Amino acid sequence: MTRVILYVILIYMANNRAIEKFDADEEVNSGISSGGVGDILLSWEYPEYIAYNRGLVWYILAIVVTIALLVYAFLTENNLFMIIIVLTVIIFAVANSRRPEKVQFAITNIGIVLNDKFIAYNDIKNFWIIYQPPAVKTLYIEPKSFFSPRIQIHIEEQNPSQIRDLLLPYLMEDLEKEDEPQSEIWGRLFKL
Repeated sequence: MTRVILYVILIYMANNRAIEKFDADEEVNSGISSGGVGDILLSWEYPEYIAYNRGLVWYILAIVVTIALLVYAFLTENNLFMIIIVLTVIIFAVANSRRPEKVQFAITNIGIVLNDKFIAYNDIKNFWIIYQPPAVKTLYIEPKSFFSPRIQIHIEEQNPSQIRDLLLPYLMEDLEKEDEPQSEIWGRLFKL
């Protein structure tokens, strides 16, 4: 338990170094502040996650799989696995009980802006765009920090070539990544 708490604290500290809050006193371009983030080159809004329409069959299968995993954990006397399953179900239920909020994103001449968070280009390792409409239209940004997660930005109706042209002077593009990460493929397949 102590290791988990230390790990969470390390992640929090790493994110606070890589992501700086900026002053939001002037609203420009759909609510993104221009204070301290440079000149806004392009901005748009997108939902924080895709809200899938799940039918009755999906929920029945989810309940059956959850019960099967709980029975397995009980029979093997694996209490930790049982706790993890219950916590996962609770987190999933809470996260999916609300509608996705809109995220405001902007590309500037000195970094990127996600809602009220500014990330400088020197804190970003690279970027890549996966554009396979209509299912996948995503910009991925990889921070330099080991503890910072990959940032996924839905392109929506933006032109991917324009986004690429705006980012190339500041960041390297990872041309080896031609498909979306496996975790997102599985998430879309199972509507998670």
